[in-house]
Amino acid sequence: MNLITLEEVKQWLGIDLEDTSKDLILNIWIEGVSETILNLIGRDIMAKDYIEKYPGTNKNAIVLKHYPINKIEEVAKVLDNEVQGLYTIDEIDINKKSGILYRDLAWWKTGGSNLMSGFINFPRRHIRIKYNAGYKEVPADLKLLALQMLGEQYAIMTSEGTKKGLKSYSISDVKYTWENENRLSQNQLGIINKYKGIRVWE
Repeated sequence: MNLITLEEVKQWLGIDLEDTSKDLILNIWIEGVSETILNLIGRDIMAKDYIEKYPGTNKNAIVLKHYPINKIEEVAKVLDNEVQGLYTIDEIDINKKSGILYRDLAWWKTGGSNLMSGFINFPRRHIRIKYNAGYKEVPADLKLLALQMLGEQYAIMTSEGTKKGLKSYSISDVKYTWENENRLSQNQLGIINKYKGIRVWE
C-alpha cells in the first residue's frame, strides 16, 4: 500500500503534473518509501475487517491487535467452536484510539476449571471478536514523512543535493548519509513511533 500518490509527489517536488519523464522512478520511490515506513511501524494501519479469537483474561480489559477501532460488530463467548452467548455493546466500554475493550466484570476465563483446585486446566473456550480497525485515510503526518523522505532521494538527482552534501540514501533501511552523518530527525522518528503500537490505557 502506498502512503502517497504520484500527483502529491509531483506537487511536493514542483514537477509539472503533465511531465511524465520521471514517473517510472518516482513510482519506484513511492513504493519503496511507503514499504519502508510501514515496515518500521510493524503493523497494519489501514482500515480492515477482522475476526479474532482472544482468551478470557479474568481481567477487565482485552487489548485488540489492531486499532484505532472503527466499529465492533460482535463479541461472542465461544466454547468448542459453538457460540454460547453474546456480549452487548452496552456491556462494553471501548477505547477506540487504543483498541481496548473494557467491562465492569472480568472477561470469560480461557478454559474449564477443576472444581477442587480452581485452576484452569483445559483451554477450550475463548472470546471471538468481529470488528473493523485502522485508519480510513493515510494520516497527514505519515504522508508528510513519506514526502520528506522521497524528497531527500530526489535531491540526490539534482544539483541541490550535491550542494547540501547529500552523499547516499538507502530506502531499505531508511538511512540518510550526509557529510555530518545525520539520519532521521527526532521529529521523523517520533512520527514512526507514534504508530508503532504504544497503547494509552485510559
